[in-house]
Amino acid sequence: MDIRITPAVLKGSVEAVSSKSAAHRIMIMAALCSTPTHLLLNSKNDDMTATGRCLAALGCGVEETGDGFLLTPGAAADKLPLLDCGESGSTLRFLLPVAAALGCGGRFEGHGRLPQRTIAALVKELNRHGCTTDRPDGLPITINGKLTGGKFVLPGDVSSQFITGLLMALPLLKGNSQIRLTTPLQSSAYVDLTIHLMKRFGVTIDIVENGWNIGGGQTYRSPGTLAAEGDWSGAAFWLAAGALGGDILSTGLELDSTQGDKAFVDMLNQMGAPCRVEETGIRSCGRICQPIEADILQVPDLAPMLALLCAAGGQKLYMTGGARLRDKESDRLSACADAITALGGCVEETADSLLVHPGSLRGGECDSFGDHRMAMALAIAACGCSGPVVIRNAQAVSKSYPLFWEEYRRLGGKIDVL
Repeated sequence: MDIRITPAVLKGSVEAVSSKSAAHRIMIMAALCSTPTHLLLNSKNDDMTATGRCLAALGCGVEETGDGFLLTPGAAADKLPLLDCGESGSTLRFLLPVAAALGCGGRFEGHGRLPQRTIAALVKELNRHGCTTDRPDGLPITINGKLTGGKFVLPGDVSSQFITGLLMALPLLKGNSQIRLTTPLQSSAYVDLTIHLMKRFGVTIDIVENGWNIGGGQTYRSPGTLAAEGDWSGAAFWLAAGALGGDILSTGLELDSTQGDKAFVDMLNQMGAPCRVEETGIRSCGRICQPIEADILQVPDLAPMLALLCAAGGQKLYMTGGARLRDKESDRLSACADAITALGGCVEETADSLLVHPGSLRGGECDSFGDHRMAMALAIAACGCSGPVVIRNAQAVSKSYPLFWEEYRRLGGKIDVL
């Protein structure tokens, strides 16, 4: 789908969609229990569907309900079930070690850029602990054997999803295990979220220097009904619209959330567009007026919106720590630089940084590169352009936020489908 957006101010209240980060984890943990779990969601997306599809292949009953999913644990009927991960990196990286721990293995496939996204470090450790794979990296990949416990050594600067997958899998083994990092952990808040939710399922992890100790022989216990919290990553787009002259009230967010992307509020405050906490949510109704230097090592998903926000708001941005952005649904550093240039802005790109120069955006034509976060960031940036913005492959938002365009229109956005 290609669309044309005519610049307009966005105003109104929007409820945060359910966090797909939380939903992935809850769904997998629910499948590892002995009794059903009802996961409550106010929205679903393609990535959640991918995780549900793979869990069903692993033997879990996955029933869509009007308010989420009902997950009923069961064993895989087939050895080496086919696990189609869609375009979801979380689904792939979480379930590789889980399938290995269950002993059923699997044939993992994916689409879009997922086959090219690295899993080499994780696969290497699985192969060191009782498993075999038919290739060292990339998709499709078949994993055989049953995972054994012990010491797992991983880099912390490639993907926190490797850590999360192992944290969920290792308690299922008989023996105790350790995870040790060779480099500092990036996106650490996602691991914090994993450990927080594991506690809800009765599984404990010991945090130690440079890693974690995981007791074996633990049992996941269903909490019965559990709601996924609101998504700070998705809310950041609407808060950015408020910081471009709009007036947005974002509801359904937990202020004490472990989600790292709530840091976007602090970024807006630094740029002179304060967000204020109200009784029903967080209101963003200022306009950015200050430059910012931002290290996005711990919050890489905020990078597209931060870069496009500063370009559209005419403020200088020096953003560092972005090397891992090249291994996302698109090469997000290059995608951001290409988009800002196409819209009339001035930006410099290095291996791990972007420098956005002050100026104004005139509008133009951009490709989302099939990346949901790029499509949404471009839509919000259109609010600050002087002319229309054409977004190619705008359907990419369905990966995390299928109702984004509907909400955009409801808040006053002007969209024409081409």
